[in-house]
Amino acid sequence: MSPPDLSIIVLTWNTALITEKCVNTIIKYLKGVSYQIIVADNGSTDNTASTFKKRTDLTYFNTGSNLGFGRGNNAALKYARGRYLLFLNSDMEFLDSSLAKMLAFLKKKTEIGAIGPAFLNPDLSPQGSVFPPQTISNAFREFWLKKPSYSKYVPQGNIPLPVWSISGGAILIRKKLFDEIGGWDQRYFFFFEDLELCRQIWARGFKVYFYP
Repeated sequence: MSPPDLSIIVLTWNTALITEKCVNTIIKYLKGVSYQIIVADNGSTDNTASTFKKRTDLTYFNTGSNLGFGRGNNAALKYARGRYLLFLNSDMEFLDSSLAKMLAFLKKKTEIGAIGPAFLNPDLSPQGSVFPPQTISNAFREFWLKKPSYSKYVPQGNIPLPVWSISGGAILIRKKLFDEIGGWDQRYFFFFEDLELCRQIWARGFKVYFYP
């Protein structure tokens, strides 16, 4: 059996119900793509294990304890067989087939290392998913001048475009590049791993893109 094109890694910790919703929307909307789903259980104590162990349409494993975001996601790599990796937060839900289009776009654009989709809130209003450069000058504008210059934002327009950093809540990356970087930086337990990953991508001559 040939390996899948895409490995979707969903890290969960005591979020069985919303993780199940996440997984079910992937299966519902992701058509025309060869993929595998990996549910990485970060040592949950709820019914996560009983919910996913019995499923045959995904790979489930338990890390044994809460390893944090980076280490938990990295632990899933031993099961990932795709040429592309999608790291997806467990509280995400697909609304349509945009991921298939985003994957096709990434395949065509060899200069792009990673790409992220638009995020929506539960009421379907836009949610910021792109970080501006985390510079001292932007921090000054954000925290002293009270001008949004440091926090996540929603890019304007409907054309894919390069950005400084995308949120790790949903990030699609070439596995070869991810391996070269060394995976998620495990010095971070939770938060800022996405900023560091995107910095590493740019440092290696690749671009980071937002896909609206």
